[in-house]
Amino acid sequence: MKGIFESRSAGVKILILLLLVVVSVCVGSICLTIFSAISGVEFGDLASDFYQTHANFLVSDIFTFIAPALVMAYLCSRQPRNFLSIRKVTDFRIILLSIVMFVLIIPTINLTEYLNSRVHLPEFMAPIEDYMKQNDKDVGEIIQNLISEKGVIPLIINFFTIAVMAGLSEELFFRGILLSIIGGKKRNQHAAIWIVALIFSAIHLQFDGFVPRMLLGAFLGYLLLWGRSILIPMFAHFLNNAMNVVFLYCGFPGDSSEGATLMGEEVTSTDLWTMGLSASAGLILFYFCAKAMKRIASPPLPSPQLPPSSPLP
Repeated sequence: MKGIFESRSAGVKILILLLLVVVSVCVGSICLTIFSAISGVEFGDLASDFYQTHANFLVSDIFTFIAPALVMAYLCSRQPRNFLSIRKVTDFRIILLSIVMFVLIIPTINLTEYLNSRVHLPEFMAPIEDYMKQNDKDVGEIIQNLISEKGVIPLIINFFTIAVMAGLSEELFFRGILLSIIGGKKRNQHAAIWIVALIFSAIHLQFDGFVPRMLLGAFLGYLLLWGRSILIPMFAHFLNNAMNVVFLYCGFPGDSSEGATLMGEEVTSTDLWTMGLSASAGLILFYFCAKAMKRIASPPLPSPQLPPSSPLP
């Protein structure tokens, strides 16, 4: 069975992946139902209980993302680890650069988050916008309920579920398996990165954060392309989610609270100019960091040594 679909087209692989997701989600639902029947705990209402909500999130991460990705990698390659780009990061400079690049891209994400919140779909697509905005609000309420649980144990659990598991599971699925399938060996890697980023943002069904989340997804995809290890975007994804957990825990607005922006509702033209300049400066520095990461992760091959020329007679 290992590598049985290795030679299949990207379209066939995506259909198989979707089938695996459906089957895996059904298995996860059955497991929750059996556990609920045995323990007497209901898992229907996400926001009903702190520990129940985290149990739902963990089951979703495992059966929606992790299990299908691992099975698909096994079926699509004789070297599943390489297919998922699971490689050690041997140079600490790559990790350091990924942190710096994450900080540098924050002004751009904040700016697009504000602009996205001011965009409205055409009238005939209003129901879609309303549904996504309601989903924004629902997710914000769930996250706020989780963060409202104070104490060391709830904070550790929030970090594990929201930051560690989400970063691991989503990167394994989107950048690990989906990007490998869509990108392939001979396709345009840039197009594949943006297609996966679009899917990554669309699957969250949140309107105000659609564009910034797509930019974040593209950033994570390029980290994989430049750093050559899935561990790098996993770490950056963890960093993003962990930062939001800390911000929300400390009472600051984050990207999960009703689609709020970090700048609030009142933004003047001066603020926009400042945000634009900050984003531009950040992107310029980001470019040089990206070049450095590519150089470190893929050093140029040494020039062949020519044999010494024989002395002239």
